[in-house]
Amino acid sequence: MLLRAFRRADEYLRRIQLESMAIAFAAVLVGLQVATLLDAAGIIQLHQLAQLILLGGVAIWMTIADLRLRELRAARRWSQADLADRCQVSRQAINAIETERHDPSLPLAFTIADVFGLTIEEIFRPDRTESMGNPA
Repeated sequence: MLLRAFRRADEYLRRIQLESMAIAFAAVLVGLQVATLLDAAGIIQLHQLAQLILLGGVAIWMTIADLRLRELRAARRWSQADLADRCQVSRQAINAIETERHDPSLPLAFTIADVFGLTIEEIFRPDRTESMGNPA
């Protein structure tokens, strides 16, 4: 029973990741179509926008994928308080991490990874630079 629940959770997470990639890919395609039309009209050159469009698509994907901690918790049907108890921190600390108000301390990041049976890199984006908050 428990193994089946974990398989369903993994399938759910894979579906979320695929959907986030599909949204980002669609945004890139639309952006490239618009850039092609602007290039054909002589308004702007395609090569000037192509990199920005691709970076925008990656940013969209990473923003959507950054909800990983919340997704992992939800897939296991844990509340923030449940995860906080397992990590021996406050619910507010988990909330601050999920809402990106604070980054977890390194020991807390290891604890969260252990609780989910994953590596830190699988949960937290190592290249996140947009907001460097205080450790939770």
